[in-house]
Amino acid sequence: MNNNNTLETAPVLFSLNRGVSHHHHPIMECSHRGLISVQDADGTSLLQVGETEARTHMRSCAKPFQLIPVIEEGILEKLSLRDIALFISSHSGETYHTQRLAEILRLNGLNESDLRCGIHAPYHLSTQLDLLLHHQKPTALHNNCSGKHTAMLLLCKKLKADPAYERLDHEIQKRILDVVSTIADYDQDKIESGIDGCSLPSFCLPLSRIALMYARLGHCDADMKHAQSLVQIWSGAVSYPEYVAGHERFDTVLMKAAQGTIFSKTGADGMQAISIQTSKRFPKGAGIAIKIIDGDHKQNIRPLVVKEILSRLGIWPHDPKLETFMPELHNFRGIRTGSVLCHF
Repeated sequence: MNNNNTLETAPVLFSLNRGVSHHHHPIMECSHRGLISVQDADGTSLLQVGETEARTHMRSCAKPFQLIPVIEEGILEKLSLRDIALFISSHSGETYHTQRLAEILRLNGLNESDLRCGIHAPYHLSTQLDLLLHHQKPTALHNNCSGKHTAMLLLCKKLKADPAYERLDHEIQKRILDVVSTIADYDQDKIESGIDGCSLPSFCLPLSRIALMYARLGHCDADMKHAQSLVQIWSGAVSYPEYVAGHERFDTVLMKAAQGTIFSKTGADGMQAISIQTSKRFPKGAGIAIKIIDGDHKQNIRPLVVKEILSRLGIWPHDPKLETFMPELHNFRGIRTGSVLCHF
């Protein structure tokens, strides 16, 4: 996926320093560059690091908004908030994820072979090992995106539409593009698209507009288009955070620790978006969008920067379980060899 060149000039946000115990001024060994945008629902900037008008792909941070056409067709009326959480998830492929999706498909006369997301091993290590021990192969249900693909299949059936829902010119994708454009308050003609890892279109927007979308997810004016759907999505996510991600996943642990006041959603290649619910501190809510330029494939930088941002905003939930996601530098003997610092 091609991104705007301004991403390449993003500032250094974090550094890994070695030899902290031996030097007064430790030497920076590694660094990670990135961009941060924090907006409220009116589009007022609360924090900006780097050129936040740089465009980037939403990746899985788009999932809450990709579900809106499904909700607005009335498809979820017989389903639960738990299912909403599953349909916007990047789940770990644990048994409770795959069994529920299989049940929804079966009850609607559909099959996992109808999913167009492809197959990868479940993120959850114990589930991976269990498949190996039983000489079983993962299926499309284990794909972290199988929830939103299941939702799109349900919409295809309702609309009697072409089952190739992943095509950019498909009716469903056109509806999603319209939703993204409306909530981001950004002209459709300016939104470029790529192909995501699960074969669906990935829409490319300025990082500031992604932050705005997440602010509006946590603060819905009743007269705003799609407001009712956004309220349902918020409720599903914070009610069932383990369905949005999975056990021992940062998004799940953060949402549980925040007790329903924060929605957190990670995306591939260094994307992270957070929605902060309306409160006295944030009368117009707040949305956070983060892009780590090197992709943060081990996903150990994003939790650190989320902690820093939420701490500055005064809403970091102090929970020991969250500290397990913070990167530490120790060698194989357990000796501390350095530190990780935020610079913004």
